[in-house]
Amino acid sequence: MSRRPGDSTVSRADLQRDETTRRWGLVTPSATRIGRPESPDGDLSENVRRLHEERHPAMEGYSRRAHRLEKLRLTHALCGSLGLTPWQRDRAIGTMIDLDLTAFGSQRAIPKVALVVIRHVVDREREHHLGLHDEEWIAE
Repeated sequence: MSRRPGDSTVSRADLQRDETTRRWGLVTPSATRIGRPESPDGDLSENVRRLHEERHPAMEGYSRRAHRLEKLRLTHALCGSLGLTPWQRDRAIGTMIDLDLTAFGSQRAIPKVALVVIRHVVDREREHHLGLHDEEWIAE
């Protein structure tokens, strides 16, 4: 390896080549785009445009699937950090998957609802374990 001054710098030809290929490309370095127009004045095909705007059939229902996975992931993480039994965890996750969070209005944040569901599942199991669900036994 050479350690002479200027060896680690980008050559002028490489810099110019990089500027040439990117002069009409991405808006920001973090932007991800599929396909490029044929020229700087050109336009993307309708199929590629629909893909970028999430109107393509491949993207249909993505937000619903992502929301469902987010509920599953957060509930599973909370159950793991709280040390629930596998039965309690599965019960809480099953309940969260079935819940429509739009019914909760402004309180529909997934972690809040997941904690309430976990609390309910744990409380129900404790009631059954202690016999508090048996009205006749409590009345005696």
